[in-house]
Amino acid sequence: MTTINDPMVQRGPWLSVVAVTAGGLLVGVAQADVVYVDHAAAGGGDGTSWAEAFASLSAALAASAPGDEIWVTGGGYGNVSLRGGIDVYGGFTGEEVERDERDWLANETTVGSVLATNETGTVRLDGFTTDHVTMSFADLELRNCHIAPSAPHELGAGLHAEDGGTLLLSECTVTDGEAEIGGALYVRDLSVVRLLDSTFIGNRATVGIGGVGIFRAETIEIAGCSFIDNDGGSSSGGLATGNGNAVQVIRDCRFIANRAEANAGGFGTSYGGLIVNCVFSRNSAEVGGGFIAASDEPIEMVNCSFSNNAGDGLCLNLGTSVSVANSVFWGNTPASLAGHVEGLTVNFSDVQGGWPGSANIDADPLFVQPGADDLRLGLGSPCLNAGNNPS
Repeated sequence: MTTINDPMVQRGPWLSVVAVTAGGLLVGVAQADVVYVDHAAAGGGDGTSWAEAFASLSAALAASAPGDEIWVTGGGYGNVSLRGGIDVYGGFTGEEVERDERDWLANETTVGSVLATNETGTVRLDGFTTDHVTMSFADLELRNCHIAPSAPHELGAGLHAEDGGTLLLSECTVTDGEAEIGGALYVRDLSVVRLLDSTFIGNRATVGIGGVGIFRAETIEIAGCSFIDNDGGSSSGGLATGNGNAVQVIRDCRFIANRAEANAGGFGTSYGGLIVNCVFSRNSAEVGGGFIAASDEPIEMVNCSFSNNAGDGLCLNLGTSVSVANSVFWGNTPASLAGHVEGLTVNFSDVQGGWPGSANIDADPLFVQPGADDLRLGLGSPCLNAGNNPS
């Protein structure tokens, strides 16, 4: 039997790191809505304008109050401890009067490691490059950020989040991270986890979970994300979710060329929920090369495509119930559907080799370019207008 569990559960106690900051009086910027930071500033400014900008991001954070925004010019800054209720934006040139005038791609703003712990109010970072993020007991939002780990970690080379709070990643990338567990992200014991329009590429784990691992969450939403070329070591190449009972929705995601030695090359879960409009292509593992389902709660899968996965396309664990509709399984080896298939229901789908169910077919779907992971249906595909659209 295959299970999708947090590898840390079997590894005994782990060290909890608590950040302690020194107390003291902070000098605030009186009634400031925007606090300015420019790494090239001469120093001595009070942050009230670009001309009077702080040279240090840490100094600006210390001088700011909840409700303020901090605008930061492109350039390099040190490690940073974020504060609740303060939004920090990178990517400025030092001339902007409106936030929308910045170009965070052209004006790369780099910090070392990012810490968000024990904060009240949402902690926001937007338009930065960093090498690692650590959060606990906080509500963290990362937008338009690139996380590029510079060294291996034990847990979550790109981001390590534990012990309460919520996490949002929107339009972020995590690349080339290496950890024992969670090459890109390791997330545990948060109430809400949302990953939106983000990419996890080229990350690896030496124990398990090359891309993203999310455990003991209450609500998980992953939408518009790509998991590409991640190596999970023994298990879970692209994404793993499990332990506990979460409300889970995975939609509009791509799992491409992820791999694991034992199981769950692309995605493995022990949660129920909805998986819709997802692509699984060229993932590999000994079992469940594309996706392995090991849940006590039902899983509904709609409008998904599985192609050229090695170690089967979709694999069910004992006692798992999966309902599939409007989906395509083609070119997977040794089989498209495998495992304890007594819990599997398939309707209005194209399955190579055939499968019992309502309106299923067995015909080449004529993907546009399956070798390049383009699994759109080409002209003349027998799958066009062959699905079921319930009213």
